Amino acid sequence: TGVTFDAKTGELKDVVVKISEKIPAELCDSLIESLKNQLTTMSGSVYTSLDRQIYLSEILVQVPSSWGDSDCKENIRQIYQKKKPDMLVVEDYGGRRPHLQRSLGCGQPGDKIYLPVSYLAENSTGLLSSLWINLRYGVFGELEDSIDPTSTHFSHCRGASAREVIFQHSDFSGSRSKVSFSTPRFSLVRSVEPKILILLENSVEMNQNEQWDYIRTACKKFILHDLPASTELGLILFNEEAAHISYPVSRLGKRMISGARNGLAFSIPTKHSLSPRPGGCLSCAVNKAIEALQTSRSSKGGVLVVITKGRAMPSEARVQLRNICTKHQLQVNSIAIPEVPVVHPILPLDQLAFHTSANSFLVGSQSDSHVYMELVDALRVIQADTVPHSKNLIYEKQFPSGHVDQVVEQGTFVVDKFANSDTEFNVFFPRTTESYIKSLGIVDRRLNKYTTVMDTTQSLHYYSLYKVPFDSVENIGMRWNYSLERLSSQSRDNQHVVQVVSASAPNRRSISLTLRTNQDELAASVSPTRPLILYAHVQVDSLPVLNARVEALVTGVNKAGLPVGSSRLVLLDSGSGDPDILIGDGVYSRYLTNILEEGRYTVTVQVTSSLDTPAVTKKTSETLESLGEFSRVSKGFCFHVASLQKTNSDFSPPSRILDLSVQILTSSQQLEFSWTAPGDDYDAGKVSSYKLFCTDDPNRLYSGGEQQLVTSFSGNVAAGRVEKHIINVHEFNKNLFYTVVGVDDQGNTGQLSNVVRVYMPQAYQFHAKDQLTDGQEAFNDGLHNPFQVIKEPKKIILYVVVGIVIVVVFTFLLVTLLLIVPRKLSRSSTDQQIIQETILKNHDMMKSSVVELNVHGPKENYISSNLDLYNEV
Repeated sequence: TGVTFDAKTGELKDVVVKISEKIPAELCDSLIESLKNQLTTMSGSVYTSLDRQIYLSEILVQVPSSWGDSDCKENIRQIYQKKKPDMLVVEDYGGRRPHLQRSLGCGQPGDKIYLPVSYLAENSTGLLSSLWINLRYGVFGELEDSIDPTSTHFSHCRGASAREVIFQHSDFSGSRSKVSFSTPRFSLVRSVEPKILILLENSVEMNQNEQWDYIRTACKKFILHDLPASTELGLILFNEEAAHISYPVSRLGKRMISGARNGLAFSIPTKHSLSPRPGGCLSCAVNKAIEALQTSRSSKGGVLVVITKGRAMPSEARVQLRNICTKHQLQVNSIAIPEVPVVHPILPLDQLAFHTSANSFLVGSQSDSHVYMELVDALRVIQADTVPHSKNLIYEKQFPSGHVDQVVEQGTFVVDKFANSDTEFNVFFPRTTESYIKSLGIVDRRLNKYTTVMDTTQSLHYYSLYKVPFDSVENIGMRWNYSLERLSSQSRDNQHVVQVVSASAPNRRSISLTLRTNQDELAASVSPTRPLILYAHVQVDSLPVLNARVEALVTGVNKAGLPVGSSRLVLLDSGSGDPDILIGDGVYSRYLTNILEEGRYTVTVQVTSSLDTPAVTKKTSETLESLGEFSRVSKGFCFHVASLQKTNSDFSPPSRILDLSVQILTSSQQLEFSWTAPGDDYDAGKVSSYKLFCTDDPNRLYSGGEQQLVTSFSGNVAAGRVEKHIINVHEFNKNLFYTVVGVDDQGNTGQLSNVVRVYMPQAYQFHAKDQLTDGQEAFNDGLHNPFQVIKEPKKIILYVVVGIVIVVVFTFLLVTLLLIVPRKLSRSSTDQQIIQETILKNHDMMKSSVVELNVHGPKENYISSNLDLYNEV
């Protein structure tokens, strides 16, 4: 980001808000007003949230290049230098809510905030201020002191609260006090296509190993064929003694008939006209370029393309040159063609390009025969980065040289719907006198053949085919097949490179690819605690591209100037957390585990989408759109490894697990954990083992407190695949917090994973294993089975039923006795005599009855004894 901070006043300045080129000009007036209101309110909210210490004071709003003063009803200033946006106002693709794109971890700044047009009409700014704080200070949540231990912020920031992370930022270093708030100042700017100047060293050293002809023809191709008619271009030649304007800044005009194009191309001297003195004065060339810009009525702004040997430069001269470029808003793209081996890694030129937001290239470090193609690639990248709707490389295939007899090479490519403008099919060869090409042809899917070779460009080292309708509407997305019949060469000059380039039309969507590392500085310091990560952001317009295949090739030279081994790796948008933070954001990442030497490294990335597994994007918040088949190739991204901490043994630990999840299996009293497996070295290879930890206090996990090692177990799958592990639970009815960590075969241990919370309820003891319906799985002893159907009563149930029956019978008898006996006692006294007579008559029978029933005395008291028995009952 280019945001600057004034520690005295608490002001954040140079905040850049860019409005997408797709937004129509008729929205300018209302959109700018809404944007000012929203950002002013947001600044006040940020000011309040950050204890009245910081606010946004200067906001630069970059409007589309097609908008004019009359559209916005205010003055729009022109700028020439690229500005990296902190916020991007986009169309309402993919939903209506603002969101933050981020690729780095806790405490590191985000990339940018995407702000849909429709959101500007709303009055809610709480989300916007929260996103800004997340963008600036690298937090993942709100400013709360207490946070959920299972939250993203808790895991990424290792238990520190958002407030703790924010106030450790350099914005709050030293003693700070509250400042006075003022509303932001807004400036409207419009980026215009800058003027380009080629600064070409013409010393005799530039012809080392006969390289000048390659340099000259590559520049001529760039001038005569590649740049569009609207480009304004000038040429500066320089050497050790001086620099001069070889051709003033001029508008190029149409190809083939333009006098300016021919004048510029023929102003490049032949190898016989090079300066005999070695060396080149770069500062002299830059000053001449400023003079040429001023002559063309441009006091500031311009793109410089410096082609030189890339010599060492004193530190004082580097600082002075950088200050001059900053003052005049110059972007300095450097192309260094050093001697082989490269004794000096061209760091000064790379630094100058890095600090002016430009590109830098190292040409010919591998082989002299590659100089021409590497120059063509470098100039194409510079053009695409400078001129809107320029061509991109969509296909490339290299065919090496050899003594073999003539052979027919074949290949296939697609001109997709996101390109399909000014498409070219070119075959390059190293010698202008002999192409070693016997025939060349293309066939479309309708079996139409195109075989007429255009050899007018043979002096520029390439052939193309005449009138192939790549860009016709009916051919959009078509697959083309080509054949190349090559001749043998005893001198091995028959190497060929096939390239297909195509531009996106102004009214169509386009695919973009942006590369970066996790270290902001050009020269990185790499250690086990500070590894290097490569990020590739793939978008279609402002939407993320998902499910694409992103493959990187990393090459380099060490500090001794010798080539180091190349490595290939596939970047992933997996959302595993380390290194890829969020799944589905179009940011693909991978650790660079094969960086084993200090030096300069270059990255080439190819993004592809196939018919079988096409890439997609979010058409709405809930709908995915298939992007069909396409391919893009990006070249030239570079970085330096200034220092590398290493030992004789493996020092790279497994990457951190940040997508740990758990499934609670109550039926079996088990926990099933799953996560994306790390590798032996960060995210490469296979981890040796894991350790699972548990605690009842999550604050102990990241603070070094006591925690219980639950188990250790071996790793089963390679990095990037899903790993699972099941454990039995022995603690119930309480919250437990688990983390896992990977261990490699050398004992290097990764960092603790994110935290998951588990609560396992205590089981009830029922035994019903054999009482299930058909088709149901057996439940563990002691757990209630909701699907259980009882077929036979248990003993305890039988006892209960019998007991209930006994109670009912006893109650019935008691009620009967209470109703009948009182009735008998209420009879008259005459009945007593009848009873006595009856008893005497049945003396023998009653004798046995008396023996059984008389429990109170002799038989003469029988009646009273029975009454006593009634009373007792």
